[in-house]
Amino acid sequence: MATRSDNAAVEIAPAAPRGAAPRTADEGSGVVERRIKLLTSVLAPTTVLTALLFYYGYVATTAEYGYFGINLSSLRLSNQDFILRSAAALFLPVGALLFAALLGLWGHMAALRLIASGRRLRQIRIASICLAAAGVASVGRGIIGVLVPAVSRSEPMASSALCLGLGVAATAYGRYVWQAIAVPASKDSANSVLEQASVAIVLGILVLSLFWATNSFAAAYGRGSAVVAAEHLRDRPAVVLDTTEQLFVRYPGVHEFSLPASPGQRFLYRYRGFRLLIEASGRMFLLPEQWRKGSGAILVVRNDENGRLQLYRGTSQPRRRSRCHQQSTPDGRGESEHCRFAPPSTRDVSPVA
Repeated sequence: MATRSDNAAVEIAPAAPRGAAPRTADEGSGVVERRIKLLTSVLAPTTVLTALLFYYGYVATTAEYGYFGINLSSLRLSNQDFILRSAAALFLPVGALLFAALLGLWGHMAALRLIASGRRLRQIRIASICLAAAGVASVGRGIIGVLVPAVSRSEPMASSALCLGLGVAATAYGRYVWQAIAVPASKDSANSVLEQASVAIVLGILVLSLFWATNSFAAAYGRGSAVVAAEHLRDRPAVVLDTTEQLFVRYPGVHEFSLPASPGQRFLYRYRGFRLLIEASGRMFLLPEQWRKGSGAILVVRNDENGRLQLYRGTSQPRRRSRCHQQSTPDGRGESEHCRFAPPSTRDVSPVA
């Protein structure tokens, strides 16, 4: 009896059938966890994300002030300035990227459950082949955008970059799903190393395409911000500039006033009609209120003892009673509007604190 009981307790596992066996959900989830760890190690916040923030801020700022004809090196902005300027504009692309990643994870979990259940394997295999084929076609479209400049210039924003990155991701994931169904899990260390190397290459291409797409989006964002600023100059702070000597500038909408002489008064001239574009490295970049792209100029003044600036809230600046007349410039090539200063009114706009 005891012998029979012992023999009955022994069960011989049936031999695995010939052919491919699909991976279980636990095996698939373990692979995904390892790849997510690899992804987080590659995209560490102190490395790629910080570089992406800096690069985005640099490209956006270059495009924004390049619209006004300002070379970025003349602003002398710091790395922290670029990172801070990029933060507000990254909400939309980062939010869209996180939402797409969430949808991808949900879809991957659903695919793993279907594979583990053994249902609809033929349909999943066909879908994986179609996904990989679509990814290859998308990569080809991205390569065309790289090799043919005319295509990248006329395409929607970041199309080639997205085609390249998403195409590689779709091809890799289609291959992964097909292998999960058709090829049993392998314990070979050599195959494991090759799989990790292929994942690293895919992640590298994704990072490059992300930087490329960021470049396109940042440039478009910077130009858009500049266009909005140029169209709404009167919403920017109004500037009243006092100087110790005459500037002999001729900007449309900018008026020059002679200040009344008084003991101890060093400032003799006052200029109105400027709007503050940016203050950087102790210098004020001033735009005339009637600035136009292609024909407008920018006045750069140092914020030191030789000048005195007053800032007023947009959309207006304090009015002064004055009498103006046309005065020839010293070189005799043009005329500037010269105005006689009148005392201020008690209804002037208060300076910005």
